[in-house]
Parts: sequence; C-alpha cells; structure tokens
Amino acid sequence: MSSAPDLDKVIALLTGPNSKALHDRHLSAVERLCSQSTNFAIRDLPKVQQILEITLRLLLKGIPGFLQPAVGLLRCEQRNL
Repeated sequence: MSSAPDLDKVIALLTGPNSKALHDRHLSAVERLCSQSTNFAIRDLPKVQQILEITLRLLLKGIPGFLQPAVGLLRCEQRNL
C-alpha cells in the first residue's frame, strides 16, 4: 500500500460544494500534499495538474497563502519530467 496522499480527496476538498470556501483547509491539504510527495506517478499527473490549476485560481482571486504551495506542486511535477 502506498503512503502517497489521496489526490481524489484533495480535489474533492477543493471543489466540493460544502468545502469550497474552507480556504484554510485547502491550504493545509495542498501543503501536506507537497510535503508528503517528493514526486508523483505519471498516471497521477493529470490530478496534480487539476489541483495546481485550482490552487492558481484561488491565488488569482486574492486568497493569501497559496503561492508557496503552487510553487511546491510545480517543483514536484518538474521532478517527473
């Protein structure tokens, strides 16, 4: 069994109707994702991209704190190339 974070759960947290406005939880989930994963499987890259896109949208909306997690996700993805 893999210790990799469940990307589907992170996506559900970021997009769910009941959790859409819980930005502190979003930030924690994305930071945890970055700290737990040194790289992602190639099959997971579309999900990581989706999380990154959502994170960037939150950043563009002016919600503070998402710059470093976005950079962390980019670094994780870069390692896979």
